[in-house]
Amino acid sequence: ETNTGSSTTSTETNTGSSSTSTETNTGSSTTSTETNTGSSSTVTTTTETGTTPATYLSVAIEGIRDKGLVYWSEETGKFDLSALSVSLKVVEAGEVVKTIDVTNAFTPDAESPEDIDFPARTGCKASAINFILTDEAAVQKAVTDAGYDAALLAEGGIVEGKAAGRVIVTLVLRGDADLDGTVSLDDAIATLQYYSHTLLAHRSAKESLESGSLNKGMDETMFPYVHYAADAFDGDGTITLDDAMSILQYYTELTLKRHADTTWTADINNGKQVTPKDELHADPFAFDAAINGDYTFN
Repeated sequence: ETNTGSSTTSTETNTGSSSTSTETNTGSSTTSTETNTGSSSTVTTTTETGTTPATYLSVAIEGIRDKGLVYWSEETGKFDLSALSVSLKVVEAGEVVKTIDVTNAFTPDAESPEDIDFPARTGCKASAINFILTDEAAVQKAVTDAGYDAALLAEGGIVEGKAAGRVIVTLVLRGDADLDGTVSLDDAIATLQYYSHTLLAHRSAKESLESGSLNKGMDETMFPYVHYAADAFDGDGTITLDDAMSILQYYTELTLKRHADTTWTADINNGKQVTPKDELHADPFAFDAAINGDYTFN
């Protein structure tokens, strides 16, 4: 008899008065086969463990657009991460055979624009939010509940403090349509020109971009951030005369009247806290593009 684990194999042969029995234990599920010929009888029992062999585990973040999220630097609400998920991928023989959701075991190291450093005279800044494993016990339970050995976590380096991955968040200075780090008369004029080209002249967002009315020759990949900054009055996804006028008013208060403590909420929006629509965080000019024609941000 041999025992190595929790699997059992038993073979017994009886011929005449002679009997031989061999048992090997390496598992937990049982298969039994019996063969009887004349005076010879063979019984084989095999038990296999409930733990499924896996090559390795990997961790992945899914559900957020590759281009990341966009926010005004002054926004105080939490990042919209409702579509995000963190999962473990069980890989066997080079193929993902199972996905285990472990989203609740990971925590972002920044939850709102307030948690990210945005230096003065900055117009646009991309920052990474890392998702850190903070509940290792929950991940271990999820793995064992799925029928796998929790030791695979340590083998894959998936331990407390491990970063599952990151999401890029781009902060822009509200009203800074040219992203040069200051809100100026030029920003108000550029926003007014864009409004004239799109809503008044019915030109598409793409045509307006190509004419340089808002982006002033910047690389086209910057246009969504320019758009988000210029949509300064109400963050409704469409650039209007109100946006241009609010930028002009902010510039006047801050620069010409030298009111260093000027804020959008108190001085431009009459005390009303404005938060852009959630959809705009993932697609800064979705509404404008829908109104004025398609523009694909590749």
